[in-house]
Amino acid sequence: MADYLFVYGTLRPALCHPAYKRLLQGKTTIIEQASVPGQLVDLGDFPGLISLNHSDDEVTGDVLALPEENRDSLLSRLDSYEGALFERTRATACLPGGTELEVFIYEFVGDVDEQPRITDGDFVQHVLAQQGT
Repeated sequence: MADYLFVYGTLRPALCHPAYKRLLQGKTTIIEQASVPGQLVDLGDFPGLISLNHSDDEVTGDVLALPEENRDSLLSRLDSYEGALFERTRATACLPGGTELEVFIYEFVGDVDEQPRITDGDFVQHVLAQQGT
């Protein structure tokens, strides 16, 4: 059985961020854009996902398939990259058309009281709006 990763910030393929290129490009397969219940907070150069399992708020991201042969090493490197303020957990991602997949996500576990929300839940659109494109 394949394992899947939901990425919603700097690791989204559309941003072509150096971290995506170093950690995931060529090592995973992009499945499709999807959403998970929750909210995004703006942490400056990257967002944090606050999981809200029983919420109408959604976070937009991408589902990536993790190859079985190097899944553990990829997740270990991602754990190091995300650091102590993010915890890897499981969630249910909803693909267009209603298909649901169990995915790994990195949930922000730091203080969010003073952090601005990314109200549309899409970090790519947030970055593009900041760049004026």
